[in-house]
Amino acid sequence: MENPLVELIAEVKRSYGKDLSLYDSIFLTGVLKNRRIATGTGNLEDYLRYINEHSEEANLLLQALTITYSQFFRDPFTYSFLQQSIIPILVNRKQGGELRIWSAGCAGGQEAYSLAVLIEDAAALAGQPIRYRIFATDISPSALTQARLGSYTEEAVGNCTVRQIRDYFIKTNGMYTVVPLLRQQVDFSNYDLLDSTSAHPSQSIYGDFDLVFCSNLLFYYQPETRFAILRKLTKALSRAGYLVTGETERGFVQDFNKLRMVAPLSTVFQMNGT
Repeated sequence: MENPLVELIAEVKRSYGKDLSLYDSIFLTGVLKNRRIATGTGNLEDYLRYINEHSEEANLLLQALTITYSQFFRDPFTYSFLQQSIIPILVNRKQGGELRIWSAGCAGGQEAYSLAVLIEDAAALAGQPIRYRIFATDISPSALTQARLGSYTEEAVGNCTVRQIRDYFIKTNGMYTVVPLLRQQVDFSNYDLLDSTSAHPSQSIYGDFDLVFCSNLLFYYQPETRFAILRKLTKALSRAGYLVTGETERGFVQDFNKLRMVAPLSTVFQMNGT
C-alpha cells in the first residue's frame, strides 16, 4: 500500500461520508494511534483492513474524533472579561430587546449554562430581568443528551463559586443539576459547523447573534477548515457582535483579518470596522 493514511482517509470518506483530511494532522495521528492500540493493529495498513472487516470500528473512530470535553467557566479570565465588559455593553445596546447567543460546539452544556449564569448575575445586579436566548449546538448526540439533563458531578462544577452553586444548582445524591431558570433559556440542538449548506442553526431562525462562543474547537482542524468555520461564525454575528474563542486559538483568529481583538491578550473578538 503506497500511502496507508491517504487510503484510510479515502475509504472512510467513501464508505462513511466523513472527511478525515479536514482534521489537524497531529490530532488525527494521535486518534488513529489510540484506535490502533485499542484494536491491536500494528500499523495503518492493518488498521485499514480491520475497519473493512469490522464496520463498528469506523463508528468508534468517528466518535473518538468528536471532542466533547468541557467544564464550567473553563477560562476564568475570559468569563470575567465577559461579565465586566462585554455583557454590560450588550445589555445596554439591546435596550430591553432579546440577547441572542450561540454556543457552538457546546459539548455537555457547561459552556452554555456558564453564559446563562453570567447573564442572570447581571440581571440580579441590575435589579431587573434580562431577555436572552442561548442556542447551544454540537454534533454529538450523547453530549447533547447530557446537556439537556444538566446534571453534573461535584468535580465538574469546581470552577463555580459557592454562591453560584447555591443559586443555580440543585444537589441530589451527589450530583448538581442546573435549575429550571437556566435550562429554559438554553435551546440544545444537533448542528455540524462543517455543514456548507447552512449558515447557522435552524432553531435560531435567522442567526444575527450578539455573542458567539466557539472555544477549544478550532485547533482540531486544518487551517483552511478553521477559516471556513470562522467565516460561518462571523456571518452569523450581528453587526457589532462578539466572537469568543479559546486561549490556544487566539492566534488563529488574529490571522483572520475580518476580526479584531477587543483588548490585549483577550480571546474576545469583534468585526473589523465596528
